[in-house]
Amino acid sequence: MMKRRIVALLLAGLMTTAALASCRAQTNNNNNPGGTEPNQGTSQTTPKPEDPYTPPTVTWSDVDKTVYTVNDVKLRQDASDTSTALATIAKATAVHCTKQSSAWYYVEYDGKQGYIRKTSVTETNITGSDFVNVEGGSKIMYANSKTINVRPYPVQNDTIAAAVGSYSLNDEVVVLAQNDNWYKVKYIKNGEEFEYFVSKDCLSEQKVVDPDDDSIYENLFTEVNGEVGVEKYVRVSGTVNFRKAPNTKASIIMSLSDGVKVTVLKTGTVDGTAWSYIVVKVESDKEGVPSTYEYGYISSAYLADTNGDMTLDEFIAYHGFNKIEGGMMYYVLKEASIKLRSTPDFPDTDAGEKDNELTIIQSGTTPESIKSLKVVATGEVDGFAWFMAEYTKKEGDKETVIRCFVGGKALDNLTTDASGERVVTIQDLVNKYPKLTILETPEIKTATKKANCYGTNDTTGTVLGTIEVGTEVTIVATETGAFATWCVIQTQEGKLLFVGVEFFN
Repeated sequence: MMKRRIVALLLAGLMTTAALASCRAQTNNNNNPGGTEPNQGTSQTTPKPEDPYTPPTVTWSDVDKTVYTVNDVKLRQDASDTSTALATIAKATAVHCTKQSSAWYYVEYDGKQGYIRKTSVTETNITGSDFVNVEGGSKIMYANSKTINVRPYPVQNDTIAAAVGSYSLNDEVVVLAQNDNWYKVKYIKNGEEFEYFVSKDCLSEQKVVDPDDDSIYENLFTEVNGEVGVEKYVRVSGTVNFRKAPNTKASIIMSLSDGVKVTVLKTGTVDGTAWSYIVVKVESDKEGVPSTYEYGYISSAYLADTNGDMTLDEFIAYHGFNKIEGGMMYYVLKEASIKLRSTPDFPDTDAGEKDNELTIIQSGTTPESIKSLKVVATGEVDGFAWFMAEYTKKEGDKETVIRCFVGGKALDNLTTDASGERVVTIQDLVNKYPKLTILETPEIKTATKKANCYGTNDTTGTVLGTIEVGTEVTIVATETGAFATWCVIQTQEGKLLFVGVEFFN
C-alpha cells in the first residue's frame, strides 16, 4: 500500500513539472516568429541559456530608426551573444529598429524579429541608397590630390570601409551619382568594373595644379632680410608639418617639433594664410656624414622669435590675447571630451590636416586625465572665441606646465564648477563670447514676438526654452558692435540664456 502511494505521488509531481514547462513555453512564444520581443512596459527579461529561470532585467525604450550593418551580423533570439542565431545579416544592410537597450537593438529583418548589438551597426547610410544619379548618367571629374582613396562604402572609416584602391593627381574619374558628402564612381580593378565611393572633397570639375608646385606662388613671397634670412623657432606642442609648397595638400617633407631652430628666407600670404619659406638644418646621426639642409614651407603661425622660453606675458602679447589677472580655473564637464590645441586656430579638416592639434583629453577616464585648466587669457581669432590655458603635465617626479588653447564649441564643455557639473555664470559667457558686455543695470524688456532660447549664440543648437509674446524678461548682457544680434537673459531660476535682440521692444 505504501509503495503505491509513493508511486502516485511521484507521478503527480512529474505531471505538475510538465505542466509548468508547458506554461513557460507558451509564455515565451508571444506570437513572435523570431526572438523574444521586449515587454511592452519599461523592462524586458532576457533568459540566460544556462539558467532560464533567473532572467536579468534590461531597460528598453521605443525607437523608429534605420541602421546599417558594418559587418556580417548574427540576428539573435535574445539579447545575448550566446543566444540562438536566427539569421546572418550581411554587411551594409539596412535594418529597421523598434526598441533599444543600452547595448542592443530589437530589429525586424526578413520576416524575423531579434537582437543585434549596437556596436555592429552605424546610423550613417553606407549602402548608397540615398544617392542621386548625375545628369546624363555619368560625368568626368579629376582627382585633386596626390593620392585619394577609393572606398567600398561611403564612410570615412578604415574599419568599416578600408580603401580598395586609389587615384593619383588629375586622374580621370567617372562619377555616377552623389549625395551631400560622397560621389559614387565607376572604378576599374583588374579589368573588372566596380561601383565604389570617393569623398567629394577629393574630386574637381577641372584638372588642378600640382600642389607640390611652388612656382605658382613665387610672386606672393618676398625675401626676408635679403639672402641672410631670420632665425625663428618652431612653436607647437607636438609636431608641425613642413611642406614642399604653401598649401595643406602639398607633400610633407618632415615633421618639426617644438623649439627647432629654422631660418626664414621668404614670407607670403596664400588664400588668407601666412606662410614662411624656410631652411632647416638636418643633423646626421652617423659619424662622418655631413649635415644636410631641407627647404620648404611652414605656416607662419607656428613660428616665434624666441625658443619657447617666453614669459606668460610675452606669450599672451604674442597672440594678442587679453590677460585674466590671476587666472581663472575651469573644469571639464563630466560627460565631455575636449581638444587642446597648440595654437588658436582649427586644422583644415577638409584636407585631413591635424598639424596644430595637441591632443584629445577624455574627462574622467584615467587618473592622468586632465580635468581642470587654468585659463590665463581670452581672445578672438577669425570670429571664434578662444581660451589660452595652462595645465600641469606629470612624468614621474617631473612636472611641466603646458600652454594650450581651447576654442569654438569646446568652450561649452568647460564649467567653473569643480564637480564637473554644467554651471554657467555671466562672467563665463563674457569670457567665452568677447562681444558680450555685462549691463551695469539689468534691463526689463517685453517680448514682441515668440522667441527661442539657446545655451549659446547659435540657432542650430538645442532650444532650451521659449518666451511667449508679452513676457517680461531680465536682460543682463548684450552684444556690442553694429551687427549685434544677441542678448543674454536671466530666468527667475538664475539660468542664463541667449535670445535674439529683435524679439524685444
